[in-house]
Amino acid sequence: MVDFKSMSTPMELDFKKLCGSVTWLKLANPFEYRQLGEPLMFLVNFHIDISFTVNTLSQFMVEPHHLHCIIAKNLLRYLHGIINYGLVYTVDNLWLH
Repeated sequence: MVDFKSMSTPMELDFKKLCGSVTWLKLANPFEYRQLGEPLMFLVNFHIDISFTVNTLSQFMVEPHHLHCIIAKNLLRYLHGIINYGLVYTVDNLWLH
């Protein structure tokens, strides 16, 4: 998914519209979807902006559908777009007594 275009938001803004446009097919092999859950939960510690999306996705770990896989892929596209964002702490900008 490295070559995909990045997204500006971690989840589709109109989630109800997305729910209505995609059929609710169960995934034939939900293993890959479940395998993605733990790393995303770890990333929430560093990127608080993805917490709502990760929470939404984690609610469907037992029985994921095609829609949840689309949301997970969109989240990965968003993370790819912000991979270089972050805070840099150096000795120069720390205030010490």
